[in-house]
Amino acid sequence: MAVDEMEEKKHPLPDIQSANAATEQLRKFSESATPFFLAVGFHKPHLPFQFPSRFLDLYPVDSVKLPDNPFAPVNMPEVELSRLFCEVVFYSWF
Repeated sequence: MAVDEMEEKKHPLPDIQSANAATEQLRKFSESATPFFLAVGFHKPHLPFQFPSRFLDLYPVDSVKLPDNPFAPVNMPEVELSRLFCEVVFYSWF
């Protein structure tokens, strides 16, 4: 689901907030010679699939090619397949 620019400004997406906070921390850390470690966690691509609408211009739908093989990868654990299926099926907007 694409989030338009005005909505994104009012309510930034969680991963954008995380990236902005990490960028700010990197700026602060760069002012010191002290070694540091910064771990940043991102939520996506988990549902709901939300992204800035400007990304639609980068990847026009007609240029996206789906794989020829619609099947799960060989040796994929069944528990993963069921988890992914449940995650998608139980979203009412999907």
